[in-house]
Amino acid sequence: MPIETVTATWLGEQSFLLKDHKGFPILMAQPEGVLGADLLPLSLIGCAAWDVVSILRKQKQPILRCEV
Repeated sequence: MPIETVTATWLGEQSFLLKDHKGFPILMAQPEGVLGADLLPLSLIGCAAWDVVSILRKQKQPILRCEV
């Protein structure tokens, strides 16, 4: 199984640059950027919405909009 690495780089003050295993950047900072406390709920609703859309597509249901 390959090892996947995620990183958090401190940019100074209250800012961190987060990167997933593919290098996708997320800025965690205050006052602008994603708040650390929001990362878990964002990932949960993102995964839930992904699953719902995937299930609807497999059922060949028309999807006009998905908002969580």
